[in-house]
Amino acid sequence: MHETSRRARAPGSLTLLMGILIGLLCIGFGWGIGIATQSLLARRLQAPVAAGPAPPPAPPPPATLGDGLERSWQREVRGRALLAFREELAFMAQRHLGRLKAMELRHQDEDVSFAAARRLLQERTGDNERLRDERKMVTNSIVKLQSLINRKLEAL
Repeated sequence: MHETSRRARAPGSLTLLMGILIGLLCIGFGWGIGIATQSLLARRLQAPVAAGPAPPPAPPPPATLGDGLERSWQREVRGRALLAFREELAFMAQRHLGRLKAMELRHQDEDVSFAAARRLLQERTGDNERLRDERKMVTNSIVKLQSLINRKLEAL
């Protein structure tokens, strides 16, 4: 019976010993791979830079007639929207000079006028994706100017 327990213990010790050896072997391989990778990266980073100036950047593609028409159309749309916006602001300023005492009416009229300017801008620019950012910028400017005018009129 004493012999049987010894035999049972021996394979467990051998398994533990083999596990330790395999673990050390894996750690050694991992360490070696890490060192090799680090030295390869160091060599690549220390590679000499080619002598001489860098080549000039590639020229932009030639402009086509369509590009010019698109740009002129965008300028025209932008100009019309800004002109309509300026006319709307001038109209509002003239209209509100005599109404400083009627605060409630003035606020309602300003909201209607700015809504009309936004609608006009939407109609002029359409749903062109390229002009979406410009439309947002002008709309934000309209909102900022509206709040500025409200503050100035309340200060009077």
